[in-house]
Amino acid sequence: MLQHISFTIGTKQYKTNGVSRDISIHIDPNTSLSCFHLPKPTIAPASSGSWIGDTRKGSTVNCEIASFCAHSSGTHTECVGHLTNERFSITECFNDWLSVGLLITVAPVQYSTCDDEYSNANDDDMVITQKLLEDSITVTKDDLPAEFSIIIRTLPNTHQKTTSAYENTNPCYLTITAMEYLFNIGAKHVLVDLPSVDKEDNSELESHRKFFGIPSRDVLAEAYISGEEAKLLLPTSVERTITELVYVPSDVVDGIYLVNIQVSPFVMDAAPSRPILFELE
Repeated sequence: MLQHISFTIGTKQYKTNGVSRDISIHIDPNTSLSCFHLPKPTIAPASSGSWIGDTRKGSTVNCEIASFCAHSSGTHTECVGHLTNERFSITECFNDWLSVGLLITVAPVQYSTCDDEYSNANDDDMVITQKLLEDSITVTKDDLPAEFSIIIRTLPNTHQKTTSAYENTNPCYLTITAMEYLFNIGAKHVLVDLPSVDKEDNSELESHRKFFGIPSRDVLAEAYISGEEAKLLLPTSVERTITELVYVPSDVVDGIYLVNIQVSPFVMDAAPSRPILFELE
């Protein structure tokens, strides 16, 4: 078993201490986790004629078929293809299997208390703002590479995050200003313990678009018709990812980690994922 990994950032050397934490929410048909009114996952034995892939029903093996939506069934990682007309898959966009990551914890605030931007925000919406991020990032630029992952844990932090039915609850989200800030400081991969970085009823997905660096849905659609949609994407648009519905237990301390985002190789805009945080000495 791999126990230690050593790496260097600038002039600083780091080494993992052999302790790792899985921060994914697993896809489980028996859980109550649900989002966006999408169907819950199902897992059932495969069948062919009289054969049923269940050892309890006479088969020599268990063989099951799973049906799920990656965006609502558990931890998932998505790429720019979540928003574009041209098809981009997470398998072609994501290749940063190991990255330096910063875990921070924030207590969301009411939108009315901030000066951030979000088109259809209500005053009582709970949001993550640029100031919250600035105040929570206590490391210096020298502590992180030019591009890094950021894991955002929200308070209160309870295990209920793994089983919540999020529909019609107006969950916390990130303001456009906050996402622009993450883009500007070099956060290439954003991981959140929320069902989405956007407001539940924001059909434009403004915070997604700000982070991926792409224009509005109408502008993309018009460009797609003329065959020029790809020209509107930034060079980094296809390299960035957003991971949603993680759960970081409270005993995992804020700080720098080596991050391994294990993404299932589905040729889709998003796929189930299993982010692992490796502690550093």
